[in-house]
Formats: sequence, C-alpha cells, structure tokens
Amino acid sequence: MCIEECILNQTMNSCSCVLTNNLYPHNFNFCAEATDYCTKQVNYTHCFVKCSPECHARDFEYTLREEDIELDVENHTERK
Repeated sequence: MCIEECILNQTMNSCSCVLTNNLYPHNFNFCAEATDYCTKQVNYTHCFVKCSPECHARDFEYTLREEDIELDVENHTERK
C-alpha cells in the first residue's frame, strides 16, 4: 500500500483530488476528467523508487502451540 498512499498524496498535493483507480482508503474527492491535465503532469516515479523495498519485503508472524495428542491404537483402523 506504500505506492498507493504515495500516489494519493502526490495527486492530492498537486491536483487536490485522488485518481479513481487509487486503492488506498481515503475520504477525498476523486479527480474528474477536467483535472486530467493536472494528473498527467504529476511525476509518480519517486513513489515506485521509494516504495520498492517494501514491495519486496515479506513479514510473517505466527504462534506455535504444542499439545499432547493421545491416539487410541486399539480402535484405530486403516482404510484401504
């Protein structure tokens, strides 16, 4: 979401609106066709450079829980 947030901020700062295809959550007005001249002038390259490391990062969290399991061997049947 780093890229989406950066693009949103760039467009808001330059054009006072948000591109309709921007996925970042916001409460701003979308850009109308009348602002196409403005949105096409915005240079978004730095967003992709700035956010590139985040796009390639993967973070995982997990919790490990150990439990004793009893197996009733006498009643265990194998299906074939």
